[in-house]
Amino acid sequence: MSWLLPEIRVFESPASRWDARWKLATVAASMMLISAIDDWPPAVVGFAFAGCTTLWARLPLLVSAKAVVGVVLPVAPWFVLLPILNSWAGAAEAALWLFRLSTVACFGAMLIRSTGIPRLLEAASALLVPGLLVRVAQFAYRFAFVLTTELRRLRIGLFTRGFRMRSNAHTFRTLGAVVGGAIVRSEARAERVAQAMTCRGFHGHLPRLTPFHTRTADVLTTILFLVIGVSLACATFVPQSWLNP
Repeated sequence: MSWLLPEIRVFESPASRWDARWKLATVAASMMLISAIDDWPPAVVGFAFAGCTTLWARLPLLVSAKAVVGVVLPVAPWFVLLPILNSWAGAAEAALWLFRLSTVACFGAMLIRSTGIPRLLEAASALLVPGLLVRVAQFAYRFAFVLTTELRRLRIGLFTRGFRMRSNAHTFRTLGAVVGGAIVRSEARAERVAQAMTCRGFHGHLPRLTPFHTRTADVLTTILFLVIGVSLACATFVPQSWLNP
């Protein structure tokens, strides 16, 4: 939809036919269980399981790789500093955290790319997430595309008038004026959108366009995910003396 914020494509797969309510609750629980793992073998198995879910959702490898990079890159300096500060033990801890974050990224990519943000927000509302939070997220997601479209228009206008990015006071003043103008224009547009919704009878509730249906396959898939997640968590937290009497 926009050069800055593209529309998230939903891939058709068995994962996309999994009921969004069950999927959201199950994947969230699995992410919490597997990300809490503090031992190498369960962490590696959890990452492999998350990678298999991306294949099950038929995600291209590039999409999964972008998700992992997007999650890992902001904390990459920490992965560099930890081995320096704590030698081999720090390197092992950094690698373990890398597996955890990569697992969460793969689960998140599978969840979003097989469902879509609007449907996930509808599922969150059905799972009794506070309605105000859901509506704010829905409007913010949709209005983000409007804001990026406005920024694109301003960018085109600047470059057609000969503006070029440089490290000088004129560039900084121009960019400040552009950002301020975009904020003012977006606020005015938001007021018009609110007035239009009120005129159309909006009373604080967005109706669901597609109803939810629970199938046997949804329940079985949920059980499979939870069994694997709980098993990996138990492999970490259960004392070794219990496993080796």
